[in-house]
Amino acid sequence: QYCVGADCFIFSPGEIGNVSCKICHTRCHVQRNIEGRRIKYISGTGLDKTHDKFYCPKSDNAWHKKGIKLYVESDRTESKRISELKKKDIDDILNSIPDI
Repeated sequence: QYCVGADCFIFSPGEIGNVSCKICHTRCHVQRNIEGRRIKYISGTGLDKTHDKFYCPKSDNAWHKKGIKLYVESDRTESKRISELKKKDIDDILNSIPDI
């Protein structure tokens, strides 16, 4: 799973106790003390070490994937207005899901 900082997070072991998903605000699951690269395709850069990985248990849902796409788009745009509209779209998605 590729981490974009919305529903997947990488930290040094024990650095963080709990994390919530920035999309649906669900408490993330955690895998602790993972050996290996923190970031794909980068080796020999000091990132090859033990880490904790937090991930949202709802990230496989289609609505969640759409929320991630909107989150990334809102983060990358230089327009504050467009960013706010995309965040409102995420809120609309969450409001349409009965079990959130």
